[in-house]
Amino acid sequence: MSNSPWPIIAVGALGLSSISCVISSFTGFLVSDDSNVESNTSTSNTNTDTSNTNTDTSNTSTSNTSTSNTSTSNTSTSNTYAIPYQIDLGTDGKCWHPGAVHQDVPGCGRICSDLTKIGSDIDGTWGPWESTTITCNGAKLDEIWEVQDDGTRKLADGYSTSKLKEGISVQCTRDHLRSNEGSVFRVNSDGILDYYPSPSIAETWNPDWNVNIGQIPCTKLTKGKDLGYAPGTSVKCKNNDPRGNDGSVYRLVNPNQINWYPSPSIAETWNPDWNVDIKQIADCAGMTKGEDLEMKT
Repeated sequence: MSNSPWPIIAVGALGLSSISCVISSFTGFLVSDDSNVESNTSTSNTNTDTSNTNTDTSNTSTSNTSTSNTSTSNTSTSNTYAIPYQIDLGTDGKCWHPGAVHQDVPGCGRICSDLTKIGSDIDGTWGPWESTTITCNGAKLDEIWEVQDDGTRKLADGYSTSKLKEGISVQCTRDHLRSNEGSVFRVNSDGILDYYPSPSIAETWNPDWNVNIGQIPCTKLTKGKDLGYAPGTSVKCKNNDPRGNDGSVYRLVNPNQINWYPSPSIAETWNPDWNVDIKQIADCAGMTKGEDLEMKT
């Protein structure tokens, strides 16, 4: 991205250290430094027996890209009409806010728009619709944001605003969702930020959870649940093993249910790496033991 007079957030080291921010009076395109921040520490465990690796829910999601200058390029919206060149909300401090449409239009660069404001990366602009001019026919801005009789704008029917990319890791540069400013969150499918309580838990959702953590202001964003181990993770019970055998290895079906792997040959049909880094559940009291697993075909 080229240098521009856009509003800028300068983010220093995060984690357990303090965060210093310089925030402009604008709220649209914001720029922040990349900052790799540590999350809360936690214990990870492995005991003989076998397993762990989550196979059901690794962190995958597709990013939006466009390959032609048409109004039907890829978009994050699931509605009937595709916004041309729509991309995910930014994690570099630019066009991060809920309710925005984020586009990367060939020849025009990144454009951010919402109900009241519009801005261009290349032009270095961000301001009210009525006083900000962006010349970019390919963005089809007046189609996306319809002018109403009173001069305000409305998102046209059939279009959806941009979202943060599902599965990515982010930290808040301001408006922190937890008292610990170094907290790392996972963006879920609804754009809500679920908290990673520990690296041991985070790696079951995404082995690369701590690579290129997005830095964003968390204004208007919602904190979701505290995550446990991802479904599909191989686990053992430290206390109250439902089989009474501390060496038993289970497949985590959901936060409240575990199913037993009767043998390594059965386990590997569910997860080839079932016996790698098996996670320890401190106490399995209250958890449901489901059916013993059979060969997965």
